[in-house]
Amino acid sequence: MNYLKHLMLWDGNPQEITDNINENYSGGNRVRIKKINEIIDRDKSKNSTLMKIKPSPKKYVSFMFTIIVPIYLNVTTTVNRWISRPERNSEEFHNWSTLAVIYADFAVLSTYISISSVCLLCIFTNNITSRWLINKKYDNKYFNYLLSLLLIIIFPFDAWVFYKFFSIFFEEINNFDIVEGNQTIISNGSFSELNFNTYVYISLLYILAGMMIAVKRLRDFNINYNSQKEIKNKDINHYDPILISIVIEGLNSISGFSLIKFISWFRHQSVDATLDHIHKIKTKPESKDLKKQMDENFVFKIYIYLCILITISFYFFFAALLFCLSIFSFIHRIKEISFTSTIEILDWDKYQFRSFLAFINNILSLDTGNERTLKSIFMFLYTGEDALEDNDELKSQSNFKKLLLSYSIKENGLIQTVISFTQLTHKDIQRICIYQEENNFESIEIDEDESIEIENNEDIIPRP
Repeated sequence: MNYLKHLMLWDGNPQEITDNINENYSGGNRVRIKKINEIIDRDKSKNSTLMKIKPSPKKYVSFMFTIIVPIYLNVTTTVNRWISRPERNSEEFHNWSTLAVIYADFAVLSTYISISSVCLLCIFTNNITSRWLINKKYDNKYFNYLLSLLLIIIFPFDAWVFYKFFSIFFEEINNFDIVEGNQTIISNGSFSELNFNTYVYISLLYILAGMMIAVKRLRDFNINYNSQKEIKNKDINHYDPILISIVIEGLNSISGFSLIKFISWFRHQSVDATLDHIHKIKTKPESKDLKKQMDENFVFKIYIYLCILITISFYFFFAALLFCLSIFSFIHRIKEISFTSTIEILDWDKYQFRSFLAFINNILSLDTGNERTLKSIFMFLYTGEDALEDNDELKSQSNFKKLLLSYSIKENGLIQTVISFTQLTHKDIQRICIYQEENNFESIEIDEDESIEIENNEDIIPRP
């Protein structure tokens, strides 16, 4: 305090200022972070966790206009673009970039819809199967056999899809021919061969991947149930939180889906994401052993540096590819609504209204403020003073989210949980995780002339 008073001469009484700060900041006299058993307390009072994550009428309306309507706009416009896509014509201006954007949009949408749909179905099949597993012991080797079978089936799809896309991509690059300085001629290629069957294969690939996740989760449930003692079957949550989180993430992704978003990510989040990834690699326990081996073995050191160089090359290659696609996507979106400058708004047909609303939704989806603030509060809660996530801290965040999701499903139900968690904000997490004592004062008379104020606080146990 002797030093602090020299810093506060401009502002007032040092004691009053420090008391005011200690009253309201986390870790001070009145505000602290709750422990897990305080958050998951099965309390249903007004200020309980369940009431804080239960969707209000406002969230039901918001779910309709921020999730359902944008999904309709994105799906219908993306499918309509693919159906009405132009033929491959090397003489047509922007023909290659237009087709690239249409194919990429439809491919990404197919993956989101496929894995979200199969996980939604598996939520209910796993629910039924888990109820059967608690009444009958089942050997885990059967789950392993099923996983192996799915892996054998999925591998040809995986290899074919990657071969198809990359072969066409490199073929198109080789077909670029610069003539007379600025003129670009593109020879005929296999770009037009990306027909509907290609996307069926992509969908099957992600459907099988979703089935693998579901089977693995059932195996984990079986192992954990048989290894635990004194389990009350009535308290078990039979809805898998991982599958539900995939569905929630899928709904959010489809509602805000746009290749243009990569520009926003590149501008606002790419540096932080890269630094976080580097920090996770450095803080892995294996990294110390790897560094020791590199110091002892020069050939191994060269090998590691070559691997790093190749990884960085791939990273920048895909970053440049996605950045170019996002630029092409933005140009294509502008071309789609070019009618706004030539046709009066009252003369627009329903397709033009839908295209315009879809464009507005794409622009609004570039705002990643809620996503970034939500990530920031989790970093505040779970990262240390370096403000960088290591793998253990990231695992703690993931476990907390799964626990909170499972708690909400068990007590509030599946539908309410999906509505609430698709719109989860940093304010919801703060209300759930932060405890603040109320200032309730009462007067106790000592005698006729004196009285003192004491705080009516039941929590008399000192906090660490």
